[in-house]
Amino acid sequence: MNKTNPIIKADFPDPCVIRVEDTYYMLSTTMHFRPGAVILRSYDLQNWEIAGHVFDNLDNAPQERMLGERTAYGKGMWGGSLRYHNGKFYACFSAMENDRTYIFSADKIDGPWEKRTLMSYNHHPSLLFDEDGRVYLVSGFREISIRELKADLTDYKTDGLNKLLLEETEEE
Repeated sequence: MNKTNPIIKADFPDPCVIRVEDTYYMLSTTMHFRPGAVILRSYDLQNWEIAGHVFDNLDNAPQERMLGERTAYGKGMWGGSLRYHNGKFYACFSAMENDRTYIFSADKIDGPWEKRTLMSYNHHPSLLFDEDGRVYLVSGFREISIRELKADLTDYKTDGLNKLLLEETEEE
């Protein structure tokens, strides 16, 4: 009996897996590596192939190219979410290197991907498409919050939901 684990013999941290029809897709953290936000594809959850990447460069800033004293080493794309809604794929993640959150969308998993940028860092963000048409961003580490986004996903909705859902308290 083969007890090898994981099934994928490579480093694909922070996986987010979705199923669209008969195909599974997985988004994985790529940190400072470019191209970034690797997407894998499988038809059986055992055999995976690289389907593509969401971006070549986020903002083409000097730290992304490892120029100068400030670098993005280990601080880039982390803990993203992958969603499929109304015929579109969505990849959402934050980058520690520039304190921003990115929401990409595409009609096909291999792109091209359209980028939207929120000018704030959201730890391990996840998109939530509600049945009523509203869209939310859930994120956090010790404090989990939910914020409503504008319908076009370009910014937070000014009068939308903005609530702390869960707060970790220290045990005594």
